[in-house]
Formats: sequence, C-alpha cells, structure tokens
Amino acid sequence: MEGIVGWFALVIITILVINSTLQYVVDRNWELIYTTFSDTDYFRIIGKLSGSGIPYKTKTALNLRNSEFFYDNHKQYDIYVKKQFVHKAHHTIHSNVEC
Repeated sequence: MEGIVGWFALVIITILVINSTLQYVVDRNWELIYTTFSDTDYFRIIGKLSGSGIPYKTKTALNLRNSEFFYDNHKQYDIYVKKQFVHKAHHTIHSNVEC
C-alpha cells in the first residue's frame, strides 16, 4: 500500500511541475495591466481594450473566505495584455474616451 501512495504522490508532483512549466511558457508574453473586483469596472476596461483592438485575457479568482459571498460580488479580475501592447493598453485604459 505504501508503494502505491508513493507513486501516486510522485505522479501528482510531476503533473504540478509540468503544469507550472507550461503556464510559465504560455504566459511569459503576457503582462498584468489591471486588477479589479468590480463587474462594472471589468466590463468598462475590456470594452476599452476591445474597442482599441488590443488582445487581452482574463484570469479570475473567487474569494470564498467571506461569509457574505452569496450576497455580494467577490470576484477578482486580473486583465493581461500581450507585452507589445502594454503601453497602448495603459494609454487606452486611462483615457477618458469611452469605446
């Protein structure tokens, strides 16, 4: 039984290492430019990026530690753009022009 647990642990660790390596390779050309906890703010920002033709991707995280989770929005939106668009994205996000 101990041999099976050891092999299982080794397989899980190997999968985690491979996953982390792949995440690094895939994400190394993307840079975090904005984080928000508001749905309204999130849609405003991605609307501006889309309107300017800037490719983006989003990662979300939920905060499950708060007892009011079901009554309020507790999502975190991390918005990434490709590194060659970082300057244009910052300019677009912080401009007062709505797309």
